[in-house]
Amino acid sequence: MLRKIVKLGPKVRVLLDVGAQILELDNYEVAREWLKLEESFHIHSAVFFGRDDELLVLKRDGKTESFVSSNLSKQLDQALVYLDEAHTQSEISSQCVIPHRIDPNFATTWCSGTDLKLPVDTRAAVTLGPNLAKDKFVQGCMRMRKLGNGHSLVFLAPPDIYSHIQQEMSTEKSKTESVGVSDVLLWTMQEGFRQIQHGFAIWADQGFQYLKRSQGWDNFRSDGDIGALGSAIQEPESRPLLEMYGVDDGSLKVDHCVLNSPNGKEITRQLIEFNVIVTNSVRVQEEQEREVDHEVEKERNIERLEPAKAMKHQLADQLRTLVRSGRLHLNSSGFKPAFSTFASTSCREDLDDSREGPWVFQSSQFVTNDFSQTIERTGVANMDDYLRPVRWILEFPHNEQPYLVFISLYEANELMSDITRSRFVRLHSYAPRVSRGMSNFEYFGICPVQQPLNTNPKLPLDVNSRIRLNLLAGQLFFEDEQYYRELCKYLSLDYDAQWISGHEGNDGWVSNPDTDGISLPSFKQNPIPFLKAITKMRRKGQGFASTHLGGLLDSRVLGNDDFTSRSKA
Repeated sequence: MLRKIVKLGPKVRVLLDVGAQILELDNYEVAREWLKLEESFHIHSAVFFGRDDELLVLKRDGKTESFVSSNLSKQLDQALVYLDEAHTQSEISSQCVIPHRIDPNFATTWCSGTDLKLPVDTRAAVTLGPNLAKDKFVQGCMRMRKLGNGHSLVFLAPPDIYSHIQQEMSTEKSKTESVGVSDVLLWTMQEGFRQIQHGFAIWADQGFQYLKRSQGWDNFRSDGDIGALGSAIQEPESRPLLEMYGVDDGSLKVDHCVLNSPNGKEITRQLIEFNVIVTNSVRVQEEQEREVDHEVEKERNIERLEPAKAMKHQLADQLRTLVRSGRLHLNSSGFKPAFSTFASTSCREDLDDSREGPWVFQSSQFVTNDFSQTIERTGVANMDDYLRPVRWILEFPHNEQPYLVFISLYEANELMSDITRSRFVRLHSYAPRVSRGMSNFEYFGICPVQQPLNTNPKLPLDVNSRIRLNLLAGQLFFEDEQYYRELCKYLSLDYDAQWISGHEGNDGWVSNPDTDGISLPSFKQNPIPFLKAITKMRRKGQGFASTHLGGLLDSRVLGNDDFTSRSKA
């Protein structure tokens, strides 16, 4: 709009935003942009109202000073003037500076304590906007005091307003004719009529509401029914969708006792006389004070993963040999202890002697290279964000106990035909229990892979094997309280100060435990920091403080109320 204004001729030096069309910029920004676009060499400043309703002058060099003390206040023929919508409606106040003698070559514009002497040949641009009534429009235009005697106006209307003006044009004029001043005045009059009609509906609605409350008070004084008084005074906080968007039959939604009262009949008569319809949307215009919840503005910073190249899948010959013959070479390069997967993560120092600690030493659970190596380590320091989830597990007997090998999806697909014909291994699907209502997969009874040739008896997993499996996978909820107690024993955590003795830390971990002959892993350092770290990796930023595992890691003692009764899947 400012670019269009600077191209108009004769030159426009005053902008009156009567229609409130400038919303993106404040007054200072409008003056700055207008002055920047104005290339006329004799325009040196721009006049505008600041945030404190003080008239200011912005110079070409970017400096701002008070209009009253500026020497440019007497040189408005060299300045641009911008009045926003609020200041185009200002009335003459007692603080206005009215000169005793007016220079015949200048006209005076009074705005809330301001004396602007505009040259007689000044031309102003007036913006048009929605709901612009005649009184407001004329008052804004009369900021130019010598209209018809030197001052002139040009109107700026957006496309929708221009279309409305054309619709209101006299039927004697062709729609192709240009819009004139009389057409603009006619449109503002029609807008004023619509506002009066709408205000009439608000007046009638307020009258009906007053009569309803008045009758409710009279009834309360006569019968003392406090409930009826509350119904008469209170207004519904919300309305059903059918009432808001359904078909309106045009009837008044008012109590019959209110309509039949003398004042109610008078209001109805005037509504009919002036052809005014009261709709349910009238109350939207009322000023109401409501208690609202403050919205908290949050700005999220998304942390992207470091760029990495995926490792090419590989199927180890040792794994194929295990499936086909049942022979496991523990010292081969194709397998390694399950928890050694975390040796390439940021918690490697908490792994407690990765070669000899209880997490990996004498373990019956292993991972393949394809399971543990997901990306090429070039340029990536830690694999915290690239750990493969535990989904497919090979089970086979070894030394009369079940051994587990965690494999990748690629390996499961490649070996599926061999697995279904194998008499030595079983393939199980697994998922950690991360919600309270989730099924328990640790007994390998859900979605079994059919292997008709494997008739060997299934060896049950002992509780310590299930504990290691669930901790590795990141399981958050325990099966029952007995499992919780066994987990505390495995980690040397004192859950009731009765079963274990030794040096106990603040988090419940007991070093050098004495358990009366019970065989426990010998942790050289507290396992809690390590478990917290690997669980955070598995959860990928999601919180787990309210879960069973989260409570245990936060040194909270769990009771019967923390567990739900679940049968083994």
